Amino acid sequence: MTGRTPPSLADVVIWCRICQAEDETEDLLAQAQTVDSMYVEWRRRERTGLRRLQDSYTAKFERTSRFRLYSSDVIPGFLQTTEG
Repeated sequence: MTGRTPPSLADVVIWCRICQAEDETEDLLAQAQTVDSMYVEWRRRERTGLRRLQDSYTAKFERTSRFRLYSSDVIPGFLQTTEG
């Protein structure tokens, strides 16, 4: 596999069978379809240019008074300690 094309739905079913995870098949198929539709939507919006896409978020950004971000793999600075 080269990673250039997503797995087909049949590939997902086969992979679940090989991994003995048939109980996960339905969820994985739904996720694969969701990812595909999100990608199609992104490509549709990107077609008119990234500038227009960015500008479509300007009003929301200007109305934002608090912006929160969560990252499960980064320890916040105030919790970090020096090595010692």
